[in-house]
Formats: sequence, structure tokens, C-alpha cells
Amino acid sequence: MIKHQIYEKALNEINDQLAKRGAIVKAGEISIIDATVIEAHQCRKKPGINKENTQDPEAGWSVKTGTKGHTEYTYGFKAHTNVDEDEFVKKIQVTAGNVHDSKKLEDLLTGTEEALYADAAYFSKDTDTLCQERKIDNKVNNRAYRNKPLTEDQKQENSSMSSVRYVVERTFGAFKKHYGASKTRFLGIAKTELWITIISIAHNLKKASYFACHPINKINFA
Repeated sequence: MIKHQIYEKALNEINDQLAKRGAIVKAGEISIIDATVIEAHQCRKKPGINKENTQDPEAGWSVKTGTKGHTEYTYGFKAHTNVDEDEFVKKIQVTAGNVHDSKKLEDLLTGTEEALYADAAYFSKDTDTLCQERKIDNKVNNRAYRNKPLTEDQKQENSSMSSVRYVVERTFGAFKKHYGASKTRFLGIAKTELWITIISIAHNLKKASYFACHPINKINFA
């Protein structure tokens, strides 16, 4: 599957079928982009039987400020993810944990979205230029800088955009709670990306089945 990139094709095929049956909405498509950290399977420096370092060489250190204000360090990978407003996963790319979220932004775009939502880590002139070139409505959260705090209007705008953007965080929560994706079971980027993509397919099918059973939705799976 890795050699022939079948897993990426499988995700696209599943999503195309779900779109034809009305589960995934293409009209007025939006992309909500973010990245989540996945701990490496072998994240500590330990000597193997030949005294070699067994720590996964393809992973990297991710550094972020936690919810309590403390700096958190994780050796592992990042799953850069594009979801829609209904939490359907559209694209996935896995990198080492030290790759900045914004570096994979362009790769995650589908080319058919009308609006882009992301947190302030993606806020930049490059992002604004990219959105202008592709005629995408830029809904990336505003970022505060030293000696230049956000205005009240910007805070309100961020709050409004976050009310849409939060679904990507809920998707990551489902990955980690229901599929054990807090820590990879495999070594290397390729196998971890395959694993996360299979999880995404399962997540999308489960989400579609819920919509099919919901009385306000009319999805034809015949």
C-alpha cells in the first residue's frame, strides 16, 4: 500500500462515493486545517542489542505551550489534516514533529474549497497571498505580536472563526480516543501516514453511517 500510494487513493475514492451519496457536501466547500502531535513508537534513546540507538530516526521534537501554560515536548510526528465542517477528513500528511504546521498548508488544500479556516499558527502574508491567488476566503485566525495585541474587532472575528474551526480538534479527539492515535504503533513516517489514513477512512465511514441514520438527513446508500 505504501509503495503504490494505495491508501491515499482509497481515501479519495471513499470520499468521492460519499459525496455522490450526499454525505460529503461539495457545494460551498470549506477546508479546516490543523495538525496534531503523535508520539513516536520508540521515543526514548535506548541501546539495541548492538548498542545502536533505537529511537525512531524519522521522528522529531514538537514543542508547544500546553493548556496550563507549561511548555510541552513530544518526540514523534505531526498529522497535518484537512477536514470539512462535518468532520469528514479530506487530506492527511504526516511529517516529523519538528515541521511547523504552516509548512504543509498548500499541500493540504483540495483546490475546490471556497474558504480556509485555521488557527493563528497559519497566519502570515504568504497564507494571505495564497488565498488571494486561489480565490479562497481567508478565515485564518488573527495573530497577536509583541507590542501589537489583537483589537476587540479581531478578537470577535477570531471567536466567530473558531466556532467553525473547532471541529478539526474534535476530529483529533476522536482519532485519539477511539483509535488510539496518541502514539503510533509503527516506525517511520510512511507507515504512520498509512495508519492515520486508514483511521481517517474508518472515521469518515462511521460519520457517514451516523448521518444516514439521522432523520433530518437524506443520504442514499443504495
